[in-house]
Amino acid sequence: MSAWLLPAGGLPGAGFCVPARQSPSSFSRVLRWPRPGLPGLLLLLLLPSPSALSAVFKVGVLGPWACDPIFARARPDLAARLAANRLNRDFALDGGPRFEVALLPEPCLTPGSLGAVSSALSRVSGLVGPVNPAACRPAELLAQEAGVALVPWGCPGTRAAGTTAPAVTPAADALYVLLRAFRWARVALITAPQDLWVEAGRALSTALRARGLPVALVTSMETSDRSGAREALGRIRDGPRVRVVIMVMHSVLLGGEEQRYLLEAAEELALTDGSLVFLPFDTLHYALSPGPEALAAFVNSSQLRRAHDAVLTLTRRCPPGGSVQDSLRRAQEHQELPLDLNLKQVSPLFGTIYDAVFLLAGGVKRARTAVGGGWVSGASVARQVREAQVSGFCGVLGRTEEPSFVLLDTDASGEQLFATHLLDPVLGSLRSAGTPMHFPRGGPAPGPDPSCWFDPDVICNGGVEPGLVFVGFLLVIGMGLTGAFLAHYLRHRLLHMQMASGPNKIILTLEDVTFLHPPGGSSRKVVQGSRSSLATRSASDIRSVPSQPQESTNVGLYEGDWVWLKKFPGEHHMAIRPATKTAFSKLRELRHENVALYLGLFLAGTADSPATPGEGILAVVSEHCARGSLHDLLAQREIKLDWMFKSSLLLDLIKGMRYLHHRGVAHGRLKSRNCVVDGRFVLKVTDHGHGRLLEAQRVLPEPPSAEDQLWTAPELLRDPSLERRGTLAGDVFSLAIIMQEVVCRSTPYAMLELTPEGKVVWGQIGTL
Repeated sequence: MSAWLLPAGGLPGAGFCVPARQSPSSFSRVLRWPRPGLPGLLLLLLLPSPSALSAVFKVGVLGPWACDPIFARARPDLAARLAANRLNRDFALDGGPRFEVALLPEPCLTPGSLGAVSSALSRVSGLVGPVNPAACRPAELLAQEAGVALVPWGCPGTRAAGTTAPAVTPAADALYVLLRAFRWARVALITAPQDLWVEAGRALSTALRARGLPVALVTSMETSDRSGAREALGRIRDGPRVRVVIMVMHSVLLGGEEQRYLLEAAEELALTDGSLVFLPFDTLHYALSPGPEALAAFVNSSQLRRAHDAVLTLTRRCPPGGSVQDSLRRAQEHQELPLDLNLKQVSPLFGTIYDAVFLLAGGVKRARTAVGGGWVSGASVARQVREAQVSGFCGVLGRTEEPSFVLLDTDASGEQLFATHLLDPVLGSLRSAGTPMHFPRGGPAPGPDPSCWFDPDVICNGGVEPGLVFVGFLLVIGMGLTGAFLAHYLRHRLLHMQMASGPNKIILTLEDVTFLHPPGGSSRKVVQGSRSSLATRSASDIRSVPSQPQESTNVGLYEGDWVWLKKFPGEHHMAIRPATKTAFSKLRELRHENVALYLGLFLAGTADSPATPGEGILAVVSEHCARGSLHDLLAQREIKLDWMFKSSLLLDLIKGMRYLHHRGVAHGRLKSRNCVVDGRFVLKVTDHGHGRLLEAQRVLPEPPSAEDQLWTAPELLRDPSLERRGTLAGDVFSLAIIMQEVVCRSTPYAMLELTPEGKVVWGQIGTL
């Protein structure tokens, strides 16, 4: 028997298709064979052979269909059923699986949405959804655990990984390409008050910030009326300067009342004068067709037409001459949809749901073909979905050479939408579609932001273009050598004054930092060692200071907050080099919840803050995390670490390192001792860029101990100069060692019965 079968709920954790090498009794239960006898034997002869039986692939379509009337207008039941009927008709000729669909309700409140995901994964072989972005990451993890292929379409920043394969380009990727093309970096988000849209705004802002954009404000309408819209827009008007306002709510073109109130209030507040661009968020998830029909909601509202002149609509693209409405009309003519269905009331999201089901089925077919029709897993299906190219509801889906998004805008009269640009998120390109954009009052587009916001290799310090600084320097040179020398001198003096005083100062002294036990005499020293909590610091980690607790001069108070001091090697630092100030200024600009914040450079022993004669202490001041290092946390056996806790710590570590690498910062010293945990058990990466600071200060680092080198990559162990600088690849190796520590809760390479020196020798020859 070579047929393969699928139980109704799939096999959790084991893919969805299994070879039918079952016992006769189990095979009889699946197909309900009759009891032995002559009638049974005759029926056996009449039934088709097991090899002719098709497997069943059950697709769940999860969304807020019951709690949100505008989502319900997408008619997900009809879209999923139409896709399944066409799939069963086409795939049956190839002996493929039979597809069944199930419409699964997703509550509009976030807690209910999380429960709906867990329930849905236990009932299906593949899942389309969820819509609430707060459930996206849990859905990815649960789907991977269950071995179920997941095709989300409402998650702004979802990446293809494991059993997850987004049906279309994530909204954050498409928006980023558009913003980069016009150099609009400063954005604000306004969400509708409903739980789903609030979570969507949070997820979108996180995804845009991860790409380096300065999202200035994320706010929500308190109420679904004009007063709530005016209050939200007032926060935009009175807050930091922005170029773009992203409206995270149902589009007014589909009947969204919140967006109607928002645009009308923007017109009343004179915010639609061309100084701001309004971008709808939900149109990124479906194909909105250009033409006068799209603006039917504005027929009786001249105010709304004027306000919509400031709106640019980025939406999915159908091929020329095609649209979701045309495809619906053809399906109804072929009696694939009910004849009494009012097509004008059907949301274009119908096509997105259809496409997601169709892409998932295309992945199933490709995965089966790749293994010759045998067993396939959810991960292999997801992998094939990313490579699949199938015929969607209004065009070809998957890897195509045609741009997948189109930018729509109105003309001066505001009576219809025109396609102005074609956008390809894969290539990162935006090209003209032939019709120019029209901005309010015929004025120009809002001015561009500095290009450094879109350069991953440059830290955009306050949005100042590096090119402008260079041009200013050339102008100073043109004024003559004397003027240039004077300007150079004054500039450095001013920079020093700003760094030593004022709100942006980075040079801290004993007047700024208050220690737990104020140092005096010969004990005025900053001890050196790894960061840990006061309760768990071991005596071997630090150098003793006479008559003081070992932690007292490492922990202090700065502006009312606890801070930690990381000392530079040596005790003769009488001044901070300009290169050190510059390098530290860039490191201090790094902002991420999983990266420890740098606050300043502590200097003691200068004329302004004298210490013991001949001594000068230099240290990095950073935020203090009360629960100590990850190394110490793992060593405390009385603290129970379950898998959820461990995965949370590792995810924090990965997010912090991803942010640093996105900014081009190689850590170089990553180990569990400089991964610290704050009072909320949030892990933060610290000591990043320390090697760069030592090099700028021209300080030779102390030779690392064998125990500290257990996290160092083999290629760095063979090259001491490379080890001092660090590399991005070396950080990945160190992260893997930390993962082993957390998962096994043991020291690095605990499986080897070697001393630390022996383990380092093995690492140098690349054997570890």
